[in-house]
Amino acid sequence: MLELPDRFDSSKTVDTLYAYWGRNYQQSFNNEERAYNALQKWCQLTKDTHKEITIFEYYSDHFMLGNLFPPLFHRIYEDINLYSKLGISQMVNLIVPYIPKENVNERDFQFPWQSIQLMNSYYFARLTWGDDFEEIEKDFYSIFNEHQIVAKNVLTKMESTLSGVSKWNVPLFPSRVIDPEKVKECEDLHRIIYDLHKWKNELEPFKVDFNSEMKDPYSMITFYLHYVCEMLEIYLQEWKEKVE
Repeated sequence: MLELPDRFDSSKTVDTLYAYWGRNYQQSFNNEERAYNALQKWCQLTKDTHKEITIFEYYSDHFMLGNLFPPLFHRIYEDINLYSKLGISQMVNLIVPYIPKENVNERDFQFPWQSIQLMNSYYFARLTWGDDFEEIEKDFYSIFNEHQIVAKNVLTKMESTLSGVSKWNVPLFPSRVIDPEKVKECEDLHRIIYDLHKWKNELEPFKVDFNSEMKDPYSMITFYLHYVCEMLEIYLQEWKEKVE
């Protein structure tokens, strides 16, 4: 993100791409005070120069969101509505593949990141085309057949919980909360440990029996949940070691 100094105007010849990296996807963009104020300023200036402004989002960025990747269905929906109220009609969504770290375990290679990533991309694509959110939900969850209610409950809980993981990207930059081995000093150790413990406790009750073969969408979702809970425990222990 580039904040425009008071003495400068936006370009009169090129359009503007607004890309704010590091937001907390658990909260509305208008709660990102500095970034939201900057966006409002850009909107007014591009309006004055009769140029377009496009939002660049990171809903499918597996580097930024890591292997604690959250469903962001409601966040995407709310973001689009917010940007629309600001007069913005153009958005793009960055897609970055999942690249396992060097100290991977067997589960990392089983992590179905393409399918997980596709969920946010699916919602983004249909919502930006103007489709109704409830209609999108109905179509999406239909693939889970008799497990529709369970799948919806699991993914809704995963969104409300894991969307908060991204709040640590700025404080830990260039590392992430999934990179405890890279962080040498951190003043927020106890807060990070608290969050990891809280996230794990919130998701554990939703676990059901899973099949690592992932032969259908439902088995993929159950594996996804088990994998995330397993990784939360691993990261929790690694961060705890930094306190001892």
